[in-house]
Amino acid sequence: MDSRDVVITLMIALPVLTIGIVVWGGLRLKALLARVPRIASKKDLEIYAAEHKLHDMLGTLIKALLGVANALFVVDLFVLDGPISDLFYSITPSIVCILVSIPFRAIDQKANDLECATDDLRKEWNVVRQGP
Repeated sequence: MDSRDVVITLMIALPVLTIGIVVWGGLRLKALLARVPRIASKKDLEIYAAEHKLHDMLGTLIKALLGVANALFVVDLFVLDGPISDLFYSITPSIVCILVSIPFRAIDQKANDLECATDDLRKEWNVVRQGP
């Protein structure tokens, strides 16, 4: 396996890993929404705050993985003299990742718009969502 094969493999594998992260995070959030459909207590708020923090970290990881995959295309094209048709290996997995994430955006929006039992819980949830 030469360098170009490794780069192309990574250009495909990193977005596939990203798809797995998107699906796992989305299904996890969907299960949480089914289990705790509204913020009725401080405990519920803490659960959602932890989940929000996890999703922020996953979002950062996803951006990094897709960024590396796209940077590898540049390496393939300019360093390894790969053909421009290798753009297919860069764009297609990223497009698939975006398409897979679309259904989970509605779930994320539902989590952001959670009903809260009190105004204080609503204020705290807004602080969590927007960051300090």
